[in-house]
Amino acid sequence: MSETRRLYMVDGGIVRETIYDDADGRLVVKMSQNLDEILAGIARDQDNMRRTTMKKVATLPAFVVEDLTHRGIYDDPDAFDAWLNSSEADPWRVWKGRV
Repeated sequence: MSETRRLYMVDGGIVRETIYDDADGRLVVKMSQNLDEILAGIARDQDNMRRTTMKKVATLPAFVVEDLTHRGIYDDPDAFDAWLNSSEADPWRVWKGRV
């Protein structure tokens, strides 16, 4: 069994690579992103929001946007609002009010 990895994109803190497994012919696209900066930014935005009338709802990492796009949620305003109000969106929410 041989596995071949190929890094094909590094951009804006997002790393993508392909992983090909000779044994079963599977090709996997792996995306990784450091969430430390995103989570720190959410905490900072929550603190700053207390001093402004603007309400930033959420900060979404790239992998979340891609997942929502594949599930047909991201481009559907009603489904996206429902997702933002769900517990699945909690880690990415800045403002905790109802959308």
